[in-house]
Amino acid sequence: MGLWLTPDQQGQRLMKRGEFEKAAAVYDDPVRQGVAWYRAGEFEKATQAFARSSTPEAYFNSGNAWVMLGKYDKAITSYDQALKLRPDWKAALENRQLAEARAKLVEQKGGDLGDQQEGADEVVFDNKKQPGGQDTEVNAAQATSDAAVQAIWLRNVQTNPADFLKAKFAYQQARAAGGQVALVQVLLCCFLPTGMADDPLVTSEAAEKEVWVGQKAPFYVKVRGKGPFKGATSFSIPHIPQTVIVNVGSPVVSSEEVGDESWFVQTHEFALFTQAEGTVEVPSFEVRFTDHDGFTGPEVDHTEQVPSLSFEVKRPPDSADLGFLVTTDDFEVTETWDPQPGNAKQGDVFHRTITQEADQVTAMALAPPPTTAPSGVRVYTDEPQLNDDTQRGEFRGTRSDTITYLLEKPGTVTIPAIKYTWWNPDSQEYGSQSLPAVTFDVAPLPQPAATAESTKTDYRWVPWLIALIGLCGLALWQRHHLSSLAKAFLHWLNPPKRVAARALVRACHHNDAKAAEAAWLRWQSLQASVLPVEPKLKRAISDLDRHIYGHAERTAWNGSELATAFREQMKENRSPLSRPAMELAPLNPR
Repeated sequence: MGLWLTPDQQGQRLMKRGEFEKAAAVYDDPVRQGVAWYRAGEFEKATQAFARSSTPEAYFNSGNAWVMLGKYDKAITSYDQALKLRPDWKAALENRQLAEARAKLVEQKGGDLGDQQEGADEVVFDNKKQPGGQDTEVNAAQATSDAAVQAIWLRNVQTNPADFLKAKFAYQQARAAGGQVALVQVLLCCFLPTGMADDPLVTSEAAEKEVWVGQKAPFYVKVRGKGPFKGATSFSIPHIPQTVIVNVGSPVVSSEEVGDESWFVQTHEFALFTQAEGTVEVPSFEVRFTDHDGFTGPEVDHTEQVPSLSFEVKRPPDSADLGFLVTTDDFEVTETWDPQPGNAKQGDVFHRTITQEADQVTAMALAPPPTTAPSGVRVYTDEPQLNDDTQRGEFRGTRSDTITYLLEKPGTVTIPAIKYTWWNPDSQEYGSQSLPAVTFDVAPLPQPAATAESTKTDYRWVPWLIALIGLCGLALWQRHHLSSLAKAFLHWLNPPKRVAARALVRACHHNDAKAAEAAWLRWQSLQASVLPVEPKLKRAISDLDRHIYGHAERTAWNGSELATAFREQMKENRSPLSRPAMELAPLNPR
């Protein structure tokens, strides 16, 4: 076995040689491991392997294994899960129908023989040598023996006996024709569900299963297509508490031969950093990509699931009190001040930039610096600057934080020292580096000196006060005259005729007949001369009089007609055309 081959590559070689059980033992990928167990006839183990993955291929293959075990309800459930993730999957739809049909036949306790006359107990599968000394051959691609498959189906399938007769006659006919046909091939042809999704489009593999807290845990996602890829592949990376997952660099594009098929492959590298101890599960997450169906075929959009992964994360000894921990073999922290710390005065501002660099650690996995400060110092923080250098195979994260200190009070204040501790996985020792404490001597702000001019009393307001007192006295002395002037001014603003007109309109709006009559009489009495009344207004006044003084049964009075007619009358009176023309005196009076 090749020294540099991954477990999955080793398993693939064993599969090509037909050593399915050995392949299942070395595979890391649960889907491929399940396929190997399936090919070896270990269907129970196959379902257990498929259960560790949540891809549509895993559910599809699990359904096939459950069919082989005669667990049709479980098979239908598995096919339903596969169809939920990949709707309109023809093979899954067909296999589900097959499993459903088998389940119904089981309920019928043997089914209907149709036009066959031979019962199920009369079916005999001949595994002995045939004339001519030839043995029944079993294809190397099927590790299950004829006897094993016969036992499985006679014990678990319990299907229509006519199907068994069909299989038997097909088998006998093939043997009579001189062909070397394995009984297992006939059974698989007649009874087994179609297809095995042994080559999923998306696989995942962890480079290391055990890592330290804060250490880079790389894993790889392979995306396969039948033709060239188009556009970018996108992932819906899951959120895991206390954990950061980053996509490292650009995907590596290659090709892969599986059996007689050639695949285009994208290998995406991810890195996981976690502060959680114990088993950290990376759940299955969605990947979307587009490829061509062959070199020149149409574009095909895919939405698949990346198989789940798990890591065992251990914490270094005596690190429980350290809190946030970085695991790296190379860590460096530097700081700069603007301006340089030292003597200062109250209200001064200092900017401090702390930069952390670590090898094999993403910037997002580096801890923010503490912002503790003594009383009298206010602290402000900016958004950190994060950068990951992944050029030329490197992976180095840099985090820069800018902290602003405002010195609010005079006196001596000290910013405490900051200690950074990390764990070196190579030497398995702790490393540390400290930023020293910084002291400021803060002087108070100078007080402004008092001037002679500022102490002089300002008497400029006295004349204004005397003038105000004089005006108040004059107003009190002439209060009666001022009252008359005020009344005259108000009378000029609101003459009685205007007041009466407003009262009439207001009474009409309130449908108050008595008030409307009083306002009308008041308005007429204030006219200097008798004005001609328009017919419409006359009718409205007549209706008002009949309502008030009539003997008929009274109903509610509506003043809208009177208000409208009165407004039109007022407009007519204001119009110059409605005024009578001035008569001229005779030219030659006698």
